[in-house]
Amino acid sequence: MGTEQLTNCTNCGAKLEIANGGHAKCDYCGSEFPAPSATERVIIDPAVQPRQRPIANYNQPANQGVSAWAVLFLILLVVIIVVFAVVNGGNKGINSSYADSVAIDTAAKKDSAYVAAQKTAATDTSNNFALRQLDAIKVDAPTFKKVYRNARKKYDQFSKTTDIYDPSSSLYVNVAGVFLYINKDTYGPELRFATRYLADDWLFIKEMTVNADGENFTMSPEFKRDNGDGSIWEWSDARMGEDDLAMLVKMATAKKVKLRYDGDKYYHVVSITQTQQAAMKKMLQIYKGMILKYDEAGAAKNNKGS
Repeated sequence: MGTEQLTNCTNCGAKLEIANGGHAKCDYCGSEFPAPSATERVIIDPAVQPRQRPIANYNQPANQGVSAWAVLFLILLVVIIVVFAVVNGGNKGINSSYADSVAIDTAAKKDSAYVAAQKTAATDTSNNFALRQLDAIKVDAPTFKKVYRNARKKYDQFSKTTDIYDPSSSLYVNVAGVFLYINKDTYGPELRFATRYLADDWLFIKEMTVNADGENFTMSPEFKRDNGDGSIWEWSDARMGEDDLAMLVKMATAKKVKLRYDGDKYYHVVSITQTQQAAMKKMLQIYKGMILKYDEAGAAKNNKGS
């Protein structure tokens, strides 16, 4: 039987030890107690040890489940904030893009209107200059109608343009000649000056000079070449601008006109016939009439000669 042990000191709570059948004395506070009753005694059997209470680890969280929920809540909160920022930023981007698009469209419309106005002004200025250059070419609405009706027209369905030329002029490149014709599209008429040189040997034309009543005009259009049946031909087809109108009027109205082709080593001079001059004049009348809008519906009201 082991030592009898009283549970606790009633004064200080310290453990008491007593001898078998003796009284008990507290070693801590010095209090003495009579021998405990059987019900108050606890027999300590060395073979039977009391279960020890587990020591709490205060370094670990008291409630790991609560911590996990807190972490999950923080993650969810961060996700919500990020999503809100992205959506809000996207809406701002959309609104900004829409505003920018509206601004660009508005500016484009203004620019288009400005460009259209500039083109109209430029066209009016150009037409006024052209009319001054064509002052020697007389045409009114009836004359235009007659000349235009008698002219030949060749429509190209691919380019949607119409070539207008005098019946005495040939568009074939292997037929000698010098003539004017008009190429008309949706933007308006364009004068073109065509030359055809036909011979037995190459001249390799680089430029040509027009002499009209002693006044010289030099041009350097691109010449193309071909040959067949023992003959060669070189030809050019050049667009005429406003600065060329004075030369063309002179060619159509001069008493004597000659054209010299200048090649690599040699040159060749041809005379412009009265028939060719008359054909040039008709093309200039049609061109001027188109500037004056005689070719449009209701243009017959503009019947004043120019």
